[in-house]
Amino acid sequence: MDIKKAGWRLFSIRQDEFDYAVPLFALYLLSGFFYATGQIFTETIFLKTYGAPGLSRFFVYNGIALIFGGLLYNLFLLRVSLRRGYIVLVVLFTGLITTASLERFRGENWLPFVLYLGNYLFTFFLDMHFFNFIFRYLSLRNSRRIIPFLMGGGKLGGIISGALIFGLMSDDIARLGIILWASSGALMLVPLLALRPPAGGGGPDGRRESELLPDMHILDKIVRKVRVAIRFPLFTWSMLAVFAMSIANQVAEFYF
Repeated sequence: MDIKKAGWRLFSIRQDEFDYAVPLFALYLLSGFFYATGQIFTETIFLKTYGAPGLSRFFVYNGIALIFGGLLYNLFLLRVSLRRGYIVLVVLFTGLITTASLERFRGENWLPFVLYLGNYLFTFFLDMHFFNFIFRYLSLRNSRRIIPFLMGGGKLGGIISGALIFGLMSDDIARLGIILWASSGALMLVPLLALRPPAGGGGPDGRRESELLPDMHILDKIVRKVRVAIRFPLFTWSMLAVFAMSIANQVAEFYF
């Protein structure tokens, strides 16, 4: 049976959608693998280092970091195209994780806290950017069929990560977990670079985005973009939702 015909019968993916739906599925599968690996690894070393009482202060720093990170995201990532911004995020996050694995940082008391916080930030901004990015390829009509397919990739990635960690490295997660975490982040570049530009060029041009507010001084630009970020409803509600979920999650883990 033709693979593309099978894709339509099994997943409601049309032949002309196959070339971008599969790489997007692989990208979100690796994102789910990345998040689950980071969550298992960082939470394990966090609880070993600080215990349950450490969670009481974590969500405060998490909320502050989300707000600050959101301002930086709007300040810098709006200046480049969505594809380049995605590559920047993946390279930045993978580079930070790889740096944290260096021998000179091992044994530092602050490292488990920073890695645990970093996993929440990485997941939040990669997810937010993914949903901005996919609409370069999707329309409102086909998104109803394709988005559930993509979400399945994220769940599958989380399942594979959990099975791999608990099946092969449950006794050595402190050493191998960060390697697996960084590797899964780097692998996201493969489907990302394999994606062809959408028909018609899709999405905003990166050069135009970089020329926003050309006559304003740098300080005025920062103030203006901070105001835009605060007033942007999607970011605000997303930030509040993640903040509330983080609080509920930490309270549940404390009593667990």
